[in-house]
Amino acid sequence: MLGLVPVPHRSLGNLAKKYGPLMQLQLGEVPILIMKNHDLIVADRPEIYAGNVMFYNSTSVVFSRYGDYWRDMRRNFVMHLLSAKYMQLFRPLREEEISNTIKGISSQAGVPVNLNKRITSMLSTVTSRAAFGDNCKVSEEVILMIRESLTLVGISMKDLFPSLKLIHRLGGMTSKLLGLHQEVDKFLERVIQEHINNNDANLKEDLVD
Repeated sequence: MLGLVPVPHRSLGNLAKKYGPLMQLQLGEVPILIMKNHDLIVADRPEIYAGNVMFYNSTSVVFSRYGDYWRDMRRNFVMHLLSAKYMQLFRPLREEEISNTIKGISSQAGVPVNLNKRITSMLSTVTSRAAFGDNCKVSEEVILMIRESLTLVGISMKDLFPSLKLIHRLGGMTSKLLGLHQEVDKFLERVIQEHINNNDANLKEDLVD
């Protein structure tokens, strides 16, 4: 299994060529069924501990189990957040951040550039500005929280060995997740309250509005 880490999709593809389109892998205490066809992936998406802690018992569109609730969430997400109105509304913002990213890369001509870091930073900035406006302090907070969540949200030892309670305390993952969850909660409460209290008609509309 350690050999799957660098490029797991290719490694699993090679295993599928060797053993067929249906395989079972044992990850800790959890049996995992690997299918060549991805069509049914969302039909049996397992809950993970990080999703339960960070996203209110996995009730977000990303982590919720497949079913009526997930379908309703996805439909609302597409209809409202990905509508033509919002795509057009935030087009100048996207173009500005893409331009800034290209200029930043161009300014480092002849020097190795970490594209993954650059693109992640650009997407985080676009997300922050679209959701919460152009407040620089808020944007910095959002970007830091996104970066931290990307390092914490994933499969943990608690997911692989659910019966071994002692392992769950190793590494401090639980306390880190709970701390980040509380930080995000306080941040969202503050931003929502600021929008409720602010009656300035000259401010640009964002997703919170």
